[in-house]
Amino acid sequence: MSTNYYLHAPESYRWGAVEHLGKSSQGWCFGLHVYPEEGLNNWTTMWEYVQELVYEFNYTIRDEYGKIINPGEFFTVAWDRDVNSRRHELDDRCIGHGNGPFDYIIGDFS
Repeated sequence: MSTNYYLHAPESYRWGAVEHLGKSSQGWCFGLHVYPEEGLNNWTTMWEYVQELVYEFNYTIRDEYGKIINPGEFFTVAWDRDVNSRRHELDDRCIGHGNGPFDYIIGDFS
C-alpha cells in the first residue's frame, strides 16, 4: 500500500497551487519529492518550506484521499520507518539517499 502527500494552497488563492511532497510505500524509505531547481533539495530545506507555507500562509498538507494531515503527522510518516526499509536505487529519478529514512526523488511520481 502506498500514499501520496501534497501541499495545498488556501482555496482563496486563485491558482489553487498543489505541490507533491512525497510518497509513503510500505517496506520502502519515504520518497521525498525534492525540487533542486528551486533550492529544495533535502529534508531540511523541504521541511522549512512546508512549515513556512503551513504556518505563515495557511497551506494544508493532504494525503491523496483528501485527508488533512498536520505537519507533525507528516513528519512522523516520513521519519517513522523500519530501519530495514528498502532504498530507492540511485538513478535519474532518485538523486540521493537522505540522512534519515527517506530518499530524494525528482520528476513524476506514479
